[in-house]
Parts: sequence; C-alpha cells; structure tokens
Amino acid sequence: MNDLTLFVATTPGLEAITAREVTGTLPHRPIEIQAGGIELRGSVLDAFALNLRLATASRVLIRMAEFRAAHFGEVEKQAARIDWGRWLAPGQAVTWAVTSRKSRLYHTGAIGERLFAAARSAVAGIAEADTSTAFGEGARIVVRVVRDRFTVSFDTSGQHLHERGDRVLAGAAPLRETMAAALLSASGWTRSRPLFDPMCGSGTVVLEAARRATSRAPGLGRTFAIARLPLFQGAPAREAESLREAARAAQHPALAPIVGRDRDPAAIDAARANVKAAGFGDAVDLEIRAVSS
Repeated sequence: MNDLTLFVATTPGLEAITAREVTGTLPHRPIEIQAGGIELRGSVLDAFALNLRLATASRVLIRMAEFRAAHFGEVEKQAARIDWGRWLAPGQAVTWAVTSRKSRLYHTGAIGERLFAAARSAVAGIAEADTSTAFGEGARIVVRVVRDRFTVSFDTSGQHLHERGDRVLAGAAPLRETMAAALLSASGWTRSRPLFDPMCGSGTVVLEAARRATSRAPGLGRTFAIARLPLFQGAPAREAESLREAARAAQHPALAPIVGRDRDPAAIDAARANVKAAGFGDAVDLEIRAVSS
C-alpha cells in the first residue's frame, strides 16, 4: 500500500538533481521538492528502491508522526499516540537524532528522553543504542523540531547513502560519492561518452562514472536499516530481494573509456585499490601523470 510519506534527504542545492533521480526510479509517484529534499507518497518497497537506486541522496526517511508541542506535557501526550509497534521491533536498539530550532523546547536530550519513554512503554525490551552500533544493529529515529512543530521519522538508510560499501581507501579531503554523482549529472555527461579526470585523487569521480557507465545501482553492494523495520518483513522483504536481483542482472560492460590521472603516486594507489574493490578494474584506466605532462 502506498500509504506512507517518504522524504528523500539530499545536500542543500542538489534538490533538483535528486528529484530527477526520484522520478526516474518511481515515475508514477508525484513529488514535492522542499528545502533539503523531496517528499512523496509511497510504499515501504518504494523506500527500499530509492535506497538502492539513488546516487545523490543522503538518506530516505519515512514520516512516522507530525505534531505541535510547546511543553513537555504535550510531547508526552503526542508521543503516546504514535504506533511504535509499527516502527520498532521488541528488543531493538534505538538511536535518537534530535534537533530543535526556533522552538520553546530546545533541550534535545530531554525531547529524546520523552519519546524514548513512550516507545519503551509500547514496545517490549527496546533500548537506547550507542551511535557507533546503531547503524549496524538497530533503528535510528530522526526528530526535527522547528517553531514547535515536531516531525518524527524512521531512517530507512542507516549509514549515509554516500557509503556505497566498496571503498577501501580515502585520500586527503575525499569527495563524497553523492557529490561526485551530482557533479556528473550537472556536467551533462552520459554513460555512452568517454570520461577523463586529470586530478582523480582516490578515484571518487571515476568510480561514480563507472557505476553509471555499467548501470550498477549505487546501493547494490550494501544493506539498509529498512531491513529491520517491522513493516518491511514478509512480502516486502521478498520483493526487495527481487529488485536487488534485477538490478544485479541489469549491469553491463562500460560503453566508453573512463580515465583517471593524478601526479600523486599515493592517490593513484588508493584509486586502484578502490577500483579493484568495487570490481571496476576493466572499466577504469588509472596512471600517475601530472596535468602538465
């Protein structure tokens, strides 16, 4: 059922680029571009597809609740109305990411405590998780408070979506994969054309070009926090595996050369290690060479 409100978070300024990706992934879902992301109605399977396919998004959230509260009594009352069992499994570890601005309630820790108390009353055995372990083992609830308006969301991604799952080395001041993908989109480059990066560093741009050139879904090599969502269990999980297998089958050899050069031997070593780990050794040509040579 398409009864969920999804929010695709992206780096401010990239909303239009990410919106085109969302429409390409879910062409029959109307979207609304907002500051910092794209909102749409969809299903839990749609949320999985967005995590799997989007190259420039930061996270995919599902809206759990929205309400107004100017004091903690109202927070407790509204939190008790949330159907926590729809979002959290018994015994699950939970991390709370709370921000507040221009609101009468500004103590983010106290806000998180009230929400956690309501969730713990509704779902047996849940516990607060360390941030270091939550992405791998638990759930992450994102709470945004702006002018006393609360938005409570389930983070279906877990680790930031720029983490593709196959990068082994980073150079100095590495570019995020999501930004590299956005640069490729903004440049107008298409997979059928050659690409040359004369200062490739550890290879982020050429790696993203190789993903696009071979039609590899950005999230194909990793898992997502949505796998631990109660709503996702059963048929949606099985359908999601079918989507993943279809994405794997859609890959093909690169249609044009992808070339990276850098004068720093350490950078090229890192780029070669990353390209090899990602399985793009046949698609990317890397050499030590200065721009002036």
